Amino acid sequence: MKLNQKQMLTDNIYSRAGINNGRSKLTEAQVVVIRARYKKGGVTQAYLAKHFGVSQQTIHRIVSNLLWKR
Repeated sequence: MKLNQKQMLTDNIYSRAGINNGRSKLTEAQVVVIRARYKKGGVTQAYLAKHFGVSQQTIHRIVSNLLWKR
């Protein structure tokens, strides 16, 4: 990776996170729904994963703010 590319990433000028990632399976609105439903309780990460078509690990990373950081 070239120096300019590294600086763009560290300065958050260019990001492929979240909706900017062309391979993202979720929209920002879906992530908001996932966090809200999980916080409310009564649903498991496994249920949310199946409902939204992603892995349980992805749901875990979303609700733990490791993906789609606010």
